Amino acid sequence: RLEPLGYEVIGITHDKESDIILIKERK
Repeated sequence: RLEPLGYEVIGITHDKESDIILIKERK
């Protein structure tokens, strides 16, 4: 599971094309 540095994963959506990872910047 990919979690970019400086960001946190807040959710994952699944559509026909791909999984979309929702992230928000850590303040």
